[in-house]
Amino acid sequence: MNRAGARALVDGYRARAGALPPLDLTMFRGAVNSLANYVFGQVRTALDTHEREDRRYADRSVRHLLSHLPTRAILEQLLSVAVATTRL
Repeated sequence: MNRAGARALVDGYRARAGALPPLDLTMFRGAVNSLANYVFGQVRTALDTHEREDRRYADRSVRHLLSHLPTRAILEQLLSVAVATTRL
């Protein structure tokens, strides 16, 4: 985890907004929804592609994307880093 990056993000948010919102897993809701929409679009593109090379590229891309989705455990780690940076 990039603690310096997390610290900069928290500090920047606090400087701009005046205070931090509650830090819990719900703070990832927008990112997870956006990612779900992106995955949908990539899968749809892969299914609609007809050229052989384009299909091969899309298949590889979707396979990679699906194997690297953030898990709840990863989001919990990110949350713990964000919370820890508020205590520094």
